[in-house]
Amino acid sequence: MNEVNFLLREEQALKTFLAGITVQDSKSQARPMKVWFNQPDVEIQAQTYPYALIDLVDIVQSNERQVGGDTIYDYDLNGSVVETGAVYSYEQPILYDLFYQITTFSRHPRHDREILLQMMKYKTPGKWGFLPVSNVDGSAVQYKHMFLEGFAKRDTITEDRRLFRNSFTVRILSEMNEAEAHSALSIVNSVNINTTTTDIPSDYTPIRLSVSHS
Repeated sequence: MNEVNFLLREEQALKTFLAGITVQDSKSQARPMKVWFNQPDVEIQAQTYPYALIDLVDIVQSNERQVGGDTIYDYDLNGSVVETGAVYSYEQPILYDLFYQITTFSRHPRHDREILLQMMKYKTPGKWGFLPVSNVDGSAVQYKHMFLEGFAKRDTITEDRRLFRNSFTVRILSEMNEAEAHSALSIVNSVNINTTTTDIPSDYTPIRLSVSHS
């Protein structure tokens, strides 16, 4: 069960979860709400309404939920081949609360109300929210608690047109397990520093060969 970084896993799950919102246009045709990550991710292309932006706004270690000791799994968090009947012992994961801001944008008041209804009923229903998070190979799904921490109506007028904007702040209960912490430390295996130009490989063209100090 080779898991990816818990932050990337939760963010992809949130984007996929929100992408299920659809509104109706004036011709009763379905218009799906596009979902992107906001800056610094260079992901927004030509914006067509309605759409939503996701921002990670805070990460807080959840000390009140934290427990110590080891926990037993029937699979290997490092992705090794699992032996029949084998169990694996790991330290308890470090618990975190991830805070995201979801901002929806639309031009039509009916679209705005449809988005609000679907967000409040199905996506961020107060204290009863959840986020389905798949592991890296899609073989299992965990349901993480997701609470609605705040809501703000931010309608504006741009270019003489109404822009309907809603801001939802959600908190996702997450954790970083031992295998993820170890894998993060092993991403960079080595760093080579060239002290002279003779150390530069023949097939490498550097931007600058030397640095002068005044």
